[in-house]
Amino acid sequence: MKHENKNKFIPIERINLQVKTYKPKFNNKKRLLLLGFVGVCLVTPFTNWLIPIVFKSLTKFKPLWVYS
Repeated sequence: MKHENKNKFIPIERINLQVKTYKPKFNNKKRLLLLGFVGVCLVTPFTNWLIPIVFKSLTKFKPLWVYS
């Protein structure tokens, strides 16, 4: 059955607390491009509404876009 393994626990001896967690690196080109876009939208009149739309569409269609 599938649910047999749900009640089993990992023994405390097997857990290694010295291992660091995975931390992905940002793609600096994409980060600078995004900051430049925000800067241009804030300086240019009537373009502030683009900022939340672009952020929402990027996170909806490709959530990890800034890391790749």
